[in-house]
Amino acid sequence: MKRLGILVLGLLINAHILYAQNQFVIDSLETELRNTKSDTVQAQLYLDLSKQYFGNNLVTSLEYVDKGISVIDTTVNTIQLIRIYRAKGGILTYLGSYQEANQYFLKALRVAQSRNEIEELLPIYSNLGVIHENMNQDNVALEYYFKALDILPKINNLEQSHIRSRLGALYDNLGSIYMKKKEYESADKYFEKTLEITQSSGEVSLRMYGLRNLGESKMEQGEEEKAFEYFTEALALAKDLNRDDEISICYYHLASYYLSTNKLKEALEVATNCYQYAGRVGSVSSLQKATQIMYKVQFANGNYKLAFENLLTNKELSDSLLNESVIDKIARAQSKYEYDRLVEKQLLDQETVRLRNIMINSFLLLGLLIVVALFFLLRGRFNRIKIQKASLEREVELKNKELTTNVLYLVKKNDYLNSVSEKLLELKKSAKTENKLEIQKIINDLQQSSDQEVWEEFEMRFQQVHNDFYTNLQKKFPDLSMAERKLAAFLRLDMTSKEIASITGQSVKSLEVARARLRKKLGLTNQDVNLVTFLLEI
Repeated sequence: MKRLGILVLGLLINAHILYAQNQFVIDSLETELRNTKSDTVQAQLYLDLSKQYFGNNLVTSLEYVDKGISVIDTTVNTIQLIRIYRAKGGILTYLGSYQEANQYFLKALRVAQSRNEIEELLPIYSNLGVIHENMNQDNVALEYYFKALDILPKINNLEQSHIRSRLGALYDNLGSIYMKKKEYESADKYFEKTLEITQSSGEVSLRMYGLRNLGESKMEQGEEEKAFEYFTEALALAKDLNRDDEISICYYHLASYYLSTNKLKEALEVATNCYQYAGRVGSVSSLQKATQIMYKVQFANGNYKLAFENLLTNKELSDSLLNESVIDKIARAQSKYEYDRLVEKQLLDQETVRLRNIMINSFLLLGLLIVVALFFLLRGRFNRIKIQKASLEREVELKNKELTTNVLYLVKKNDYLNSVSEKLLELKKSAKTENKLEIQKIINDLQQSSDQEVWEEFEMRFQQVHNDFYTNLQKKFPDLSMAERKLAAFLRLDMTSKEIASITGQSVKSLEVARARLRKKLGLTNQDVNLVTFLLEI
């Protein structure tokens, strides 16, 4: 868990400056967030807020990271995208969601590789190693740690403080894995590299960890005196940092050294110091380790009562430590559960929106299809009507032509009959007296037959073409006489007075008078309205 602290917290540090969880800072960040419309600025503010909440509300911290991911421009803000993926991976690692954390670090890795962000590869590979180390996949962890080492020659400025700090932590992690594998020579090599890096970079905390780890390695190898030197220097650094929790741990290692070398007096004294410093910070783990050493010293000195008391205390602390571990796991599990519920709700909301959009789009598509179908249906109907209308117009035009032809025929026929009547009248003058009466009867029959036949045939043809004309004319002007309706029909065909006179046997002058009377009955007197045009509209 120590390495988890070194690197995961490092993920949430910008240039290794830890943002304290401060309400004033949070309020300032949220105010700035409300006042900005830039996606880039919003993403950074969400990341900063996530860091502020990391200490005491991991669910809120994750929520802000997710908001940052939702607004970031993935095509432009490469470094920001990588770091926000790393931040989420770090929080998930702390929660123990190693598989999910691994996915986000791999996302960061893909972006860094595709955009050739070499410097970002170092912390990504290192943290992938941390994840697999915590999953007890030490060999996979080593692969990632070595990949991190392989990119060092490609980084332009290795002397940058944050680069050297990451490198020192990487060496420390490598050493820890080799120490677990009991490959002490390799472990010592990397711990010593950590010390070398931290001596020039000034990373006091990391140097303290390196000294302590190197001391543990030497103790495992039986090199107690070298271990003592490393533990002593680590204690001095812990005191310089004024870290009571780290001081108690250093005292524990020194007490272990004294106990191992059978220096019981010093072991008891140092273990007591460990107990005192651990009590100040409430470190149950260090208290439990201190009482264990105190029990062993008192038992070795024959102080069985004190040894028994220390043993009881140690047992209580062990139980408390176990409970603390369980509570910590429960708290993390609870945070993970709350986060999973939050993610589930977000996914449900997204699915609801997706389904609603599908329904809206479906209705819109259905509506569009209906409109298109109606359009083609109406267009087809319109085309049919248009064709029918054109056909009717052609039919009417044809019938009009036939009617006109028939009218002209009737006119000629009437002219012919009139001509015959005139010749008979001339013949009558020179005929014998007894024949004159018969000739006159023939003339009268021709004239009567001509008028009646001509009108009947004309009326039949006219009704075929303009079947509603008489009906409409009768409705609008019921006072018209038969002669006036006949005249209206002739005019409806746009016939001249001469042509009408030829059919009716009237003089042109009589027809002009009849036209005037018709205009009056139609209400067109003193109006600049053409009589034929008026009749065409009926």
